[in-house]
Amino acid sequence: MVALSDPALVAAPGRNPFNPTVAIAGASPAVAPPVATTVPRPPAIAVRPTARLRLLEVSLDATGHPLARVRVNDVAQTVAVGQDFAGRYTVESLDITGRCGRFVTGGVRFSLCEGDERLA
Repeated sequence: MVALSDPALVAAPGRNPFNPTVAIAGASPAVAPPVATTVPRPPAIAVRPTARLRLLEVSLDATGHPLARVRVNDVAQTVAVGQDFAGRYTVESLDITGRCGRFVTGGVRFSLCEGDERLA
């Protein structure tokens, strides 16, 4: 058994215990090349500014077709089923009896009833 106080086993102060202390004839010391590390960045995501969509009213036009009166931010307009508006929304369906509408934006479907508002 070897005692821990054996000078051959105690590392000298300032010495790296993982570097060999014995030189081998004809061998050059191994030096690892510096490694450049880069932190990968997540891909940039285009963020569209949010807009407030409010369903003001669902009604019928003179020919009996459903219409929706909507407000996007501060701009009110009347839209019909299938119509695109405000550069981002589409009216998918309107329910006269329930006073609700189904809309699509960016592939996401959602419903609003009269008086409801959504940020999208």
